[in-house]
Amino acid sequence: MSKVLLRLVVVIILIAGITTAVYFVLNKPDESKKVYDQQIAMLQKSGYKDYQYLTLEIKGRDGIYIVKDGDLKTEYTFTQAIKEQIEMLGFLCAYAKDVNKSAQKDVLSAIKTYNTSAYGKDGVAYLAKYIYNYESSVSYDAASIGGLNNQLIEAFKKMQSSGSAVLDKLVPYVKTSVYNNAKIDEIEFVLYDLRAMVSCAQIAQYDSINDKNKVQTSKFEQCIEQKLTPLIEEGKKDGFNTLNSGELCSVISAYNALDRANIVGLLRAENTATYLNEQKDETIKANLTIISKYLEV
Repeated sequence: MSKVLLRLVVVIILIAGITTAVYFVLNKPDESKKVYDQQIAMLQKSGYKDYQYLTLEIKGRDGIYIVKDGDLKTEYTFTQAIKEQIEMLGFLCAYAKDVNKSAQKDVLSAIKTYNTSAYGKDGVAYLAKYIYNYESSVSYDAASIGGLNNQLIEAFKKMQSSGSAVLDKLVPYVKTSVYNNAKIDEIEFVLYDLRAMVSCAQIAQYDSINDKNKVQTSKFEQCIEQKLTPLIEEGKKDGFNTLNSGELCSVISAYNALDRANIVGLLRAENTATYLNEQKDETIKANLTIISKYLEV
């Protein structure tokens, strides 16, 4: 082989090598976007889409839905508050950078468990589709639906519990990786997170009280349905601009000054006044009081 031909071969190999290297660098998955990528992948799966059966009108039974009223509607309310916050945070993770890989791994693991309880075999979405198809069939027997509904209620509670575990890891992860530990002044973020924390507090109270009849379910449900959800729906209409009031600014300031555990502790307390009076730190007490008064229905 002549020197000229040899040099040509070497140049071709070098060009091919550099081109390949550049291709892989440009197309390498962004390691900081794993939470977001997992969120997008989940949206495409049938289990995620089956969740919609909870609120579809059942064929042949006008005005009837799986979660229309009663205990199913109550548990759906708590579940949905957590679900929507997890999804919003998942989309925000598209902007994550310089992530703590260990923290990201913990978040991904928690989300995997949550997704199984929500969209996996015997999860909420799976049962929703099964119940919907059963209630739409000619073999439907009203006397037999009670057992299935109880299964769905238990599935809701499992989804709530695993979702609460996700938020314990995902919220601080987003604050660090997306907001770079800056104070969050976005009304949408705070309202969604406060609503999810109400559900987390309901779960915590349910788990801590032996007599389940003493769980203040109606208090939590009213806070979500009569206070926070209407505010979120109002805010969506104009990008949350009209909600930028002095009162809500105080709430956001208090939110940023408190740990998540402080707020959940306030919301789960059987007696709010007693909980506030027990606070030794006056600054924490003052900020908790602001949030408590704002969330009163």
